[in-house]
Amino acid sequence: MEKRSNESPKTKKQVKKAKSKNTITNVEACESSKSSSHTQFFRKPKYEGGFERISKKEYFGASESISGSSDTFHCVHGPGGKIYSEKGQLKRNLIKELDPIPTDRKWTESCTGLPANGWDIAKTLEFLVTDAAGCQQIERLNAHIRDLGKIAERGYRIDILNSLCTVVDYLVDAQRKEPRLREGLELLLRNMKNPIRLGTVSDAVKYFEQLQNFIGFLGVLLIILEEDEHFGMVSEAIIFNLSAPDRVRGLDAAPQRYVLEAAASVLDQTIARMLAVTRSSRFPTFVILALLLASDSVDNCIKLMKENIIENILCRFNPYFPVRDLPVYEVNPAEPQSCIVKLGDSSINMSTILSLLLVLLKTTMYCIEENPKLRLLIPSPSDYAQRCYIWAFRFECRAREHQHERNTLTVITALLLRCFGDRLTVFSSRFMPDIMSMAVATEVPLNKNWIRTVNFNTSQLDVQFKKTLIYLSVEALKIFPYNSFMIESQHWLLGLMYLLDPGLCSLRAHWSHALFAELRLTALKALVIALPFTASNVTKDYGIIRRIMWYIEWYSENPYDLQVLYWCVRLLQVAISTRQSPSRPIALQDLFDTHGIIILMHLCYALVAQKTPPVEKSQVIISLCLRLLTSAMCANERVGCCVYPFIKWPSSINSLAETLLDKVLFSLDKHLIISDRWLISLLNFIWEGIIWKKEYRSSFVSNDGIYKLLDLITMTRAPVQCIALAIVCDVARAGDAVGQLVTWRAKLAASDTNPRLVKRGATIASLLAAIFRDDCKATHVPLDENGIILNLDNPLMSRDLRDAISDPDFVEAKSKVTPVCLAAADMAGSRKSKAILVLCSHYLTIKYNETWMETKIQSPDLLPQDQDILDEFLHISKGWSNEIKRQQEEIIEKAKKKDIEEECSLYAFLGRVRLNIALDALREVRCTARSADRERMSFGLIYDAVFAHHRRALAAKMRGETVLRTYKPPLDHQNVTGQYVKVFSIHPKNKPKPRDDVELSA
Repeated sequence: MEKRSNESPKTKKQVKKAKSKNTITNVEACESSKSSSHTQFFRKPKYEGGFERISKKEYFGASESISGSSDTFHCVHGPGGKIYSEKGQLKRNLIKELDPIPTDRKWTESCTGLPANGWDIAKTLEFLVTDAAGCQQIERLNAHIRDLGKIAERGYRIDILNSLCTVVDYLVDAQRKEPRLREGLELLLRNMKNPIRLGTVSDAVKYFEQLQNFIGFLGVLLIILEEDEHFGMVSEAIIFNLSAPDRVRGLDAAPQRYVLEAAASVLDQTIARMLAVTRSSRFPTFVILALLLASDSVDNCIKLMKENIIENILCRFNPYFPVRDLPVYEVNPAEPQSCIVKLGDSSINMSTILSLLLVLLKTTMYCIEENPKLRLLIPSPSDYAQRCYIWAFRFECRAREHQHERNTLTVITALLLRCFGDRLTVFSSRFMPDIMSMAVATEVPLNKNWIRTVNFNTSQLDVQFKKTLIYLSVEALKIFPYNSFMIESQHWLLGLMYLLDPGLCSLRAHWSHALFAELRLTALKALVIALPFTASNVTKDYGIIRRIMWYIEWYSENPYDLQVLYWCVRLLQVAISTRQSPSRPIALQDLFDTHGIIILMHLCYALVAQKTPPVEKSQVIISLCLRLLTSAMCANERVGCCVYPFIKWPSSINSLAETLLDKVLFSLDKHLIISDRWLISLLNFIWEGIIWKKEYRSSFVSNDGIYKLLDLITMTRAPVQCIALAIVCDVARAGDAVGQLVTWRAKLAASDTNPRLVKRGATIASLLAAIFRDDCKATHVPLDENGIILNLDNPLMSRDLRDAISDPDFVEAKSKVTPVCLAAADMAGSRKSKAILVLCSHYLTIKYNETWMETKIQSPDLLPQDQDILDEFLHISKGWSNEIKRQQEEIIEKAKKKDIEEECSLYAFLGRVRLNIALDALREVRCTARSADRERMSFGLIYDAVFAHHRRALAAKMRGETVLRTYKPPLDHQNVTGQYVKVFSIHPKNKPKPRDDVELSA
């Protein structure tokens, strides 16, 4: 029913009623204008009189807006959006409209609010892409994807990652057929570069599996995506999530450690294998991912190594990948300085590749050192991969301004040799000659070889390169010892001689003094390891001993760096002390011919005179010199020198040994640090050079040498004590030091030593007992607190040996207990020492008895007669153990009884002394004189005296022995009868006051 406003005679009451029943919006206000240009609609309700105004939509029968948008085309998310009524919601459910009908995109482009559905939109998208009908609603999918992208501008939440992976997986396949989905796919991929958000802190643990699936899905995308633009988005996303620190991610983001832990188990195979096949433009992404995983943990490195990642990286040094393999005949680029030279992908990304190789190989090397079996589980690079690496190494050596790269590649080569060892066969045949030749290229240049084109100058980077090459040559010699002929064939040893001999300085490159010092030290270290691989005549042919002795003698005149001196002496030791070698007599003769013995002895004097004690490095050098002097004892030579006339060989060895021994004892007495290496070398020098020769031994003993050795034992540890005791044993066996052994007493320094072995004044017996007790404690021999044996079957068997005997595969082993035997138990001071010495005196008997136990274990199947005899021996052995234990317990009981007797004697002596009683009585008289009755006081004193005399008489009768006097007063207290005591008391008023000089007798 349509009427014009001027044709509708309505009353004021009807208008008011219509207004009260209708809520008018801004648009309706325009429609309800009283102007004649607008049409008004009215409706007459049933069973009611009058009319009511209705809207235009109600007049035409339009239902409530399902989309929820307003009639003004405002955004459905904004304040103008319409909220569904119950009737509208019921209608939506009946027609199965679960979501709002997508609106035109221009309605929502300027929207600043978030979608009303929030993160649930991800579940909705997952439902649509997995439903056959939902996949056909392209516009609807795009609208929901835009909503999800709007929500995820700061990153995806961790609980919707599974839904996100499902949606993106669908879009990757569907966008090929439906280009309209491409924009939505790119929107979701761009948002992946943001950190993963957490609802609560515990979500990182709760949804860790979803996080793991998400990282794995990104790895799959890196493989399946065809377009480089999409690949770049995913690459940026996964690199950011693995590398961004927590401060960049934000407080509500998943921590980096959880993301790396999730990636470790799903990306290792993907990364390692894609490095071998991916195109050049995508190669850097996988290299960076591998570096991130390898830098995170040791386990990741080992996983990547087991996936043969080294093989894939080395193969990508091939400049012709993927067209063809590197030809066998091509050893390096023809012109490395050319701007059109073609390089492999690993060479193009050299900086990242070097970092990745260093992390992988150093970590693997440390793991192999801890577990050598791991070397067999890691696949080694193939021969082709090794050839590709050699090609790249040669290019970096020849290219200009590539000093850092070639230095690092040399270090990586050494790490490859340590990790894979002799499995690198191509390195042995093709690479090792190049390395050894380049190491001495500045001293012995080659004319017809590519090495002559390597850029060498005298800068610090080139010095580092040369040092690394020398170290690499030594490493290759240790791994491929059958290539030791290259030491001379490649002129490697000759080049090192140019670095050592000062007379050849004009024939080598002119390095600066500081850089040449580094090269010289490197050459000395290399020769120490390489010299045992050479032929027996090399030492004499190259004059190594003569050149080294020049350096050693020069230190006495003009001291230089101790490190250089150490390696000179170390090289001299290697050249001489190879026992059972045919070149040893020749080397010793060369040492005597050059007066090397005199120079070494003078060096010892010079180092000792510098400081007391010498510094740690000097102590090590002295120990090496002593070892060389000990080795020279086998040659019956006599040497003198006009330069050092006070030193003669071998007559001066006593003087040298005594000087060093005095320095050691003085330092130990002052609690200064002395190296055990120096002590052991000194004692070995004394043992072999002095003790085994009668004339030198007599001189040593007469100069208190035995006393010094025993003092040294009290202040050192077990290894030094063992050798010192062996020396004392040999001297005692020769019969030259019995008096010194008996009269020796420990000094005050023995009591100050920590841990303390014996106290001041201890005898040789107490010292031996203490050493034996400490050794038993170290080997876990069961003894009680008094040193009495507890195990009667094997009293002195250590715990390790007892465990070994119980092993089915037991083999005969020697006991670790030091064989100290002395039957003079009465020489010891304490009862513990006496008990220990009883055990020492039966040491050999106990050890002989242990052999029967070992025989029974090693021979289980014996004849009955032999078994009976063996059992009888075991029974006798146990009887010996019982007897030893009885003797020890008897000593302990006697000692306790003696202690009780001495204590009782002391108490009896104190009871008989009248002086203390008189003093106590005088004090009581003085304190009670004013208050006590004299008669009662006299009676009490008499009673106490009688009762005390009665107790003493009873105690004397019970003992029946004379009282032993154990207390000896000082000299000023021994005059018992003539002592005077000054007594102070209250002076009576009716008597004159005595003078101070008057003394009353006690």
